[in-house]
Amino acid sequence: MEDCLREAAESGYAGIEMGGIFPRTANELRPLLADAGLCLVSGWYDGKLYQQGPEAEFRAARPFLEFLKQMGCEVIVYADVSGASFGDPGTPLSVRPRIADGDW
Repeated sequence: MEDCLREAAESGYAGIEMGGIFPRTANELRPLLADAGLCLVSGWYDGKLYQQGPEAEFRAARPFLEFLKQMGCEVIVYADVSGASFGDPGTPLSVRPRIADGDW
């Protein structure tokens, strides 16, 4: 992770998006980014709005939203991944979930 941050800064970036290898607390991540001269500009969130419904989805996303706010972020990259299997190496990416016409 330190190599990733250092190389991003050496490449001229002032900020970076949340990565899967980064700590998930502001107290842990903030000093690492500061040491590299970077700030956190956004984070990706795998939402499940279709599966959970709006109220449950907001409750589930809230801790990540609060973390981003603590880090000074004004942007979240949100994608609903309900029913997706991209984490399963046995499922081709071409096989993606479909929402029935009546469910839109």
